Amino acid sequence: PCYKMERGRTSGAAPRGRDVLLEPHPNDRERVLAKFATIDLGTNTVLLLIANAEGKSPTIIADRAAITRIGQGVGEGGALAPEAVERTLAVLKTYGEEIRRAGVERVAAVGTAALRRASDAPAFVARASEVLGFPIEVISADREAELTYRSVAREFPVPNAIVIDIGGGSTEVIFGRGKEIVNKVSLDIGSVGLFERYVRSDPPSHAEWGKVLNAIEDALVDLPEISDDAVAFGVAGTVTSVAAMVLELPVYNRAKVHGMVLEHYHIANLGARILSMTAAERVKTYPALEDKRADVIPVGTRILQNFLEHYFLDDIHVADLGVRWGLLYELMGE
Repeated sequence: PCYKMERGRTSGAAPRGRDVLLEPHPNDRERVLAKFATIDLGTNTVLLLIANAEGKSPTIIADRAAITRIGQGVGEGGALAPEAVERTLAVLKTYGEEIRRAGVERVAAVGTAALRRASDAPAFVARASEVLGFPIEVISADREAELTYRSVAREFPVPNAIVIDIGGGSTEVIFGRGKEIVNKVSLDIGSVGLFERYVRSDPPSHAEWGKVLNAIEDALVDLPEISDDAVAFGVAGTVTSVAAMVLELPVYNRAKVHGMVLEHYHIANLGARILSMTAAERVKTYPALEDKRADVIPVGTRILQNFLEHYFLDDIHVADLGVRWGLLYELMGE
């Protein structure tokens, strides 16, 4: 669902974002009036998109990502960690303030894998909705896949597509023809989940990494066959981070990452290199990598690599899209 917002003023600075195209002006007389805002509360990252969409092409006001790792230690049916709750609430508070400053009229916010699993998710969602200023809906894996595919199919229309969304708590693989989803598989492997389950060393030990590889390979067995003309797309933070690291960007730049083609050998070479580094060394070597993602990025990179190898794919198209964009297009009536 989406929610109409009463326009009003709030205090507080806007959160720093990953690729801000335009900041709301502090003076109300010159502020940007945006129609829509969408929030994707993921296992690892909370994303905010604010857009003015008078026609078919949205104008992006702000595109933000904050790593709060709400899924920290959740596993299957565990409780949310108090420190993760506080980190996430702090970000949601600033997002809510920014949404109101921007004069947003319609808002949609959703939670995904971690909130589907956590035993105390209902209590957290109630509190988070109050802090944010409007309701958050916990969506199913099928709904998550639908929104993700909608965002990709709109921008990259191809006859046969396979979309992978490597999240913190799960990996969604979606198979489509044109604008229609024909199959979708939710794999119980995510960068944060596998890291917390098997890795204790920095960098991972040989034995720990062997367990990670076994878990990935076991999960990928469940994937169906694809047609020879299928085009692969990767969305979400793991894939976009890998792209930024391959490009050796000094800071993340959506304009350079979105739409690029990642070759398998680039992914494999990067994965081998970062596996032997500590988390601190990864951040120092690749400044576009967020420090809060540095510990789990080898796991996410390996999921991506093994996915391509499973299907004998040479490359994958990077799409800085996903749930928040699918929600935006839905609010636009598409």
